[in-house]
Order: sequence, then structure tokens, then C-alpha cells
Amino acid sequence: MERLIIFGLATGIANFAYVILGFGSTFLALPVLTYSWDLKIIVPVLIMLSMTVTIPLLISEREHVDAAELGHILMPILPGIPIGLLIFNYGSSDLLKKVFGALILLWVLKTFFIDKKNHVISSRMALIFSFIGGIAYGALSSGGPFFAAATKSLVTNKKSFRSLLLTAWLFTDSIWLINYFFIAGNSLKPLLQPFLFSLPFALVALYLGNYFHNRINQKVFFKIVNVMILIAGISLIL
Repeated sequence: MERLIIFGLATGIANFAYVILGFGSTFLALPVLTYSWDLKIIVPVLIMLSMTVTIPLLISEREHVDAAELGHILMPILPGIPIGLLIFNYGSSDLLKKVFGALILLWVLKTFFIDKKNHVISSRMALIFSFIGGIAYGALSSGGPFFAAATKSLVTNKKSFRSLLLTAWLFTDSIWLINYFFIAGNSLKPLLQPFLFSLPFALVALYLGNYFHNRINQKVFFKIVNVMILIAGISLIL
């Protein structure tokens, strides 16, 4: 029971941040959960919980999603996901985590301490970041910091930023789960207990996270996004 309580609390807090910002659930939950749960259980349950909060948010805020901006993010993501899935299914992701974490930290150092110009990347780099994020997502379910950095180059409104990321997650989460259950042939049974136990925590996170998102100052919002990207890079390396 103690393991389930930790799982519910960790995923609840992670989804609270996810609902506010549009990313962050995986890299916040993983450091806590990997001590007592197998990664092959954690990742699919996190994705299932993510979809649970993503769908109602997108239904209520679909008008903030721009199709052209979404295509700019999704097109380079989609080719990267199969590469990441191959690594997840047949390889080791430990080295990949450290490489991706180092890339994120290099980006943070460059944009925050060298360029110092709005902390955004060029459209070309946004495409590269989205592709790398697709690989990271397929292998680790942790493409959020790459997607967030790429999305910041397209939008400056917090609602559009979150809605764009959530729509990208809906596509990528669906692809990941289809691969997990129907291609890799994994069973739903071992996931049901942690998922159902954590579901109430996710629903509370949905309500509270959306409440805070609507009231947070836009400038503060993007400062938090920058900090979360930095934390994500550190968490991948450790």
C-alpha cells in the first residue's frame, strides 16, 4: 500500500505541474518512482494518466490550438518517435538520458548566459529540438523540455503554449500506447492497480493545476517554464 500511496502522490504532484505548464510530468515523477517501481510500469501509467488530464483540457481550450503551429511541432516529432520506441523496447536508455540531459543544459547555458535574447531558439533549431524530443519521448516518455523549447519559438501566449503542447502530447501519447499494447504486445493487467489508484490524484491535479494556470501572470509563467526546462536537463543526467 505504501508503494501505491507514493505512486499516487508523485504522479499527482507531477500532473499538477503538467496541467499548469503543459509539460513536466515524467521528469518530475521518475526520480521518485524509480526507487520502488519498474520503469516498464512507470512510463505507460504516466502516459495513461497524462492522457486522462489532457483530453478534458483540450476539449475546453481547443480554440487556442493553431493548426500551422501544431504541424511545425509535430512533423519533426513523428519520425523521431519510432527511433525512441526501438530503444525503449530493445535497448538501454541510460546513456541516452545523459546525452539528452547534457543537450538541454547546453541550450540553457547558451540562451540564458550567452545569447540573453528572449530565451528562444531559431525556427531551424526548433525543428531539430522537436526531432530530438521525439526520440526522447519514444525512449523515455520525456520529450517535454525539447518540445517546450521548440514551442517557445512559436508562441508567446501562455494559453496557446499549453494548448499546443497538450495537443502534441495527445498525438504522441496515442502513438506510444498503440505501440506498447498492440505492437510490443504488453499487457494492461500490471498497470491497472497503479493507474486506478493514482486516478483520483490526477483528477485533483487537473482541477487545481488549471485553477493556477488561469491565474498566473504570463511573464511569471514563462519564467517557470525556463526553470522547469533547466530542472529537466539536470534530472535526465542524474
